[in-house]
Amino acid sequence: MNSTNFIQTGGWPLDAERLQEMQTAYSIFNSLGALAGNFSIISGCTLTGSVVGNGFVYINGELLDFK
Repeated sequence: MNSTNFIQTGGWPLDAERLQEMQTAYSIFNSLGALAGNFSIISGCTLTGSVVGNGFVYINGELLDFK
């Protein structure tokens, strides 16, 4: 599954199977981050003057949102 449409007429069925799919996807992202090495910038985090932009970093085995 490449994407999920959460906005549907009549609601969206949230069940354990959907939560497991999301958890599996998250663990895959963390595994792929290991390919870049510990303490890596995955995307974004561009330096503009003295300000670092938003992005994603991989630190100690976790993919983290950098703001």
